[in-house]
Amino acid sequence: VWVDANGNGTSDAGELKTLAELGIVSISLNRIHVGGTNEGATIGYEATFTRADGSTGLAQTVYFQTDKQDTVDNTPAFTAAEGVDTLPLLPGSGNIYAIAYKASNDTGFRTAWTALTDQASSLAPAELSARFEALMLTWAGADTAAAGSRGAFVDARHLAFVEAFFGDTYREIQRGEEVRNYPSTVEFGAAIEASYQQIVTLMMTAYLAQVVPSLVARASDSAAALASALTSPYFAYALLDFRSTIPEGEEPSATPGNLGMVVDTIKSLMPTALGDGVNYLEAALAGLDGMIALAFAGSRAGYAAFMTPLFADTADADLRLLAAEIVSGTALIGSMASEAALGSDGSNVFDLGKGDDASDGAKGGDLYIYRRGDGNDWIGDSSKLAGETDTLLLPDLMPSDLQFVRIGETLYIKITSTGEEIQVNAFFSRYGEDKYGIDKIRFADGSEWNRARITAETVFEGERSDDLITGTAGNDLIRGMRGDDLLRPGAGSDTIRYAAGDGNDVIEDTGASTSDTDTLWLANLKPSDVELSRVGEDLQIKVLSTGQIITDRQFFRWSGSAADWAQNGHGIEQIKFADGTVWDRTRLQKEAWLRGDATANGLGGSGLDETLDGGARDDVLAGAAGSDTYRWAKGQGNDFISEDDETGVDKLILEDVASGGVRLSYQGDTLLITILATGEVIQVDDQFKDVGNLLTEANVKAYGLEQIAFSDGVAWDRAEIARQTGQQFLGRAWQADTGNINGVNYANSVDEFGHSRHVSGGGIGFYDGTIALGTVDDISTPNVDESLTADLLVGGSPGDVLSGGKDYLDGNRGDDTLIGKGGDDVLIGGEGNDTLWGDAENDAALSGSYEGHDILDGGYGDDVVHGGGGLDQLSGGAGNDELYGGAGKDYLWDSSGNDLVDGGTGDDVITSGYNYNGGSDTFIYRSGDGNDIINDPTYGSLDASTDKLRLIDLNAADIELARDGNDLLVRVKSNGETIRIVNQFEYETTTANPGVEIIEFADGTQWTRATMQQNAAYRGSDGRDTLIVSADTDDVVEAGKGDDVIISGSNSMS
Repeated sequence: VWVDANGNGTSDAGELKTLAELGIVSISLNRIHVGGTNEGATIGYEATFTRADGSTGLAQTVYFQTDKQDTVDNTPAFTAAEGVDTLPLLPGSGNIYAIAYKASNDTGFRTAWTALTDQASSLAPAELSARFEALMLTWAGADTAAAGSRGAFVDARHLAFVEAFFGDTYREIQRGEEVRNYPSTVEFGAAIEASYQQIVTLMMTAYLAQVVPSLVARASDSAAALASALTSPYFAYALLDFRSTIPEGEEPSATPGNLGMVVDTIKSLMPTALGDGVNYLEAALAGLDGMIALAFAGSRAGYAAFMTPLFADTADADLRLLAAEIVSGTALIGSMASEAALGSDGSNVFDLGKGDDASDGAKGGDLYIYRRGDGNDWIGDSSKLAGETDTLLLPDLMPSDLQFVRIGETLYIKITSTGEEIQVNAFFSRYGEDKYGIDKIRFADGSEWNRARITAETVFEGERSDDLITGTAGNDLIRGMRGDDLLRPGAGSDTIRYAAGDGNDVIEDTGASTSDTDTLWLANLKPSDVELSRVGEDLQIKVLSTGQIITDRQFFRWSGSAADWAQNGHGIEQIKFADGTVWDRTRLQKEAWLRGDATANGLGGSGLDETLDGGARDDVLAGAAGSDTYRWAKGQGNDFISEDDETGVDKLILEDVASGGVRLSYQGDTLLITILATGEVIQVDDQFKDVGNLLTEANVKAYGLEQIAFSDGVAWDRAEIARQTGQQFLGRAWQADTGNINGVNYANSVDEFGHSRHVSGGGIGFYDGTIALGTVDDISTPNVDESLTADLLVGGSPGDVLSGGKDYLDGNRGDDTLIGKGGDDVLIGGEGNDTLWGDAENDAALSGSYEGHDILDGGYGDDVVHGGGGLDQLSGGAGNDELYGGAGKDYLWDSSGNDLVDGGTGDDVITSGYNYNGGSDTFIYRSGDGNDIINDPTYGSLDASTDKLRLIDLNAADIELARDGNDLLVRVKSNGETIRIVNQFEYETTTANPGVEIIEFADGTQWTRATMQQNAAYRGSDGRDTLIVSADTDDVVEAGKGDDVIISGSNSMS
């Protein structure tokens, strides 16, 4: 038992007694609650004790008044390290030694303490408080206390600090229970936390009062340091009066803690710019909370009653509200962590600081403060009353630092430099009627935006997923953001903002008005970063760095003629790039090529000036009307070009082929451009239609090409193309000549280039209308006797000159058999029912020595044409023909009659019924025959024909149908080979379509057009696909793996 005999509050020698020394024999454990006070000290409980003489007395629980800052400093004697005396210093208390001792003996602490002092004036209150508190815990050695080690109702570190500060261990003693060193209830834990916060807050105010003097004392240029110190929000703290008692002879301050003078100084030094003023005032007032315990006996209400009137003369209403809420303790000031705060009715101030925070001011005119770096915050001001003004104040941000985005009914304010965003919930809910969220934004320079200005600056935007965004009748700003979005601008001149990585977006502007200007703004892309394409009626913009595609639906609607298209306002009117470049509709149409992919394609143009690039594999390209440009490079395969419109100037650009790198020839009216380096052949249909003389009649028609442009800068016009063809190959205007073979006279001829059709040299045999050609010097077309009904013209064997040469065999009239054998031959059947063999007389006889790249033209009559090995070009001409491509890649072409076409092995291109005069054709295919293209542009309803694809060894279960644009793809499941039927679905709702009417399987089963359409699914890949489904038919979609966008038409889809 301690007996404080001299009443000095200190345990002196001889004052600690035993019970026996005091004559006490027992103490009752039956306590009762008393309450009340005794000379200011609170009385808790009391019980009786008994003395040795039998007398009794009272034992009471007394909660003595203590001065928490006037405790004993137990810091041992030490020598302070150099410079420590210029730092902010705090005395020791209990088991905590003075800051000077800690800083002298712990260099890590001294470094952190010095750094905080240097930076304190520029830190936000939340960060300053967090760093200061961390150093307080380190100072007390409480920072290592394990979380949860002192129970669930207190932070173990905070309890350890309080214990160290008072030099005693926390104890709870309750009758019948063990002694606890942790709080057992929420209330006890809250009391410890309150004690901790009061100590730290007072310590912080004392610390801040020394920050500016420390900066000046340690500066090499004290005058400059003092000038700089005037900008510190803590400069006036040096005037604070921390005295708890006034020494005799000294005058007390005019106001508690001298706060009147301190506040006057703060107001006089506060920056005039709004943003700087907010930061300064909030920091200056937040740090003064330690004076509540010292100057107002812990009364927050008394402190607020004194401080609030001092700011009554502050002109700015938001600054007045900020000051009033801070000094009253009702300002919701956050920490460095993520937090949520709900305001009360009336005006609230929210400054939740770092972390991703949520706030809702409810009723009243609330003030929300946000700074760059404060994280992703959510504002949900749920009051919609018209008489209140909720303000978002941005102390360090200007409009140029921000982007305003609308997603649904939410306003997003994005900080461009950091990527952070403020969400204002329901800002656009019942816009114009209610006013949820904020009503005003104030920027760092004091400028303001009201709701109308905020709305005008806001972009419609999608979320991070796939969105549907529908615009209004006004001039909207729209951005789909991440994900594959469907964007539907409304009336007005709308702007759609897109950045690389925003996904595969689809734009549907169904209005045809040409009076507005809809803009696609590519925010971080230059013209060189994108590739434009035309797919059907759609414009596609591909971002090269990501591979993602923006599709502008129906941009090319009504493009059958330039006049019609000029009246069409579907889609966007312009693209604006990041470097300021703008492309209008004319430039967009020019840049939007029709592009093929890595498969065989059929690309068809319209009435506009277009660019077609088939890409890899063998493509069929038809530019239609307008001045079209075809682009080709080595390795892009054997393309077929059709230009059947005589208007415009059509051009072929050979990107990597010089003028000396080609050989020109023709088959019938078709121009053949052979690339010498690769052997690839480009066919230009009808280039020489109605041309009888290549020197004088090149321009009699304007089908095909007007120009070929080479990589060396040389360009050939139509006349030069004709001249080069005739010079390199044969002319077309033959003049009569005479010749003699073994004494027999026959008609011979010379073309307009001087090429003579004659036979010379030895080894020539002539018998029964058959000429066996031995050694010849050049092209030979004997025409021995037109009275003969059947000629047999046989090219030279591999052993003679013709074996590696190019035979030209023309049967003329009669039923002829032409055999080219070795070399690249031209066989013309002429009139009659002819049989043409490009190599040997039968397929079984084919071998490498007899294979050649042959041109075979059956001409009029019912012909049988065999290409054999090599890359052959077969034409049946008029009549009911049979075309057999044989091995290798072949081009098979027929224009009329009921034809049988068998491409054989290799990737073949079959064109039938050209110029809408096709007949009922049968196309033969077997498993392993390769990837074929069938282009039959005739319409069944126009010529009453029925075209059939006959699969010799395949049944329905062996194939899979798919759609690629208007094309039908027939894929063989076992090997992945594909038959592409061009434009099978060109007109969705009618049976009058190009392509085939029937697919016939090996077991006799037949599929009609309707069955094909039902089984031809739109199929995606395993990546992200955008599948645009027909608007007029009931379709099946198999999107595959990946997150896909499927845009359906008006009919049923599954």
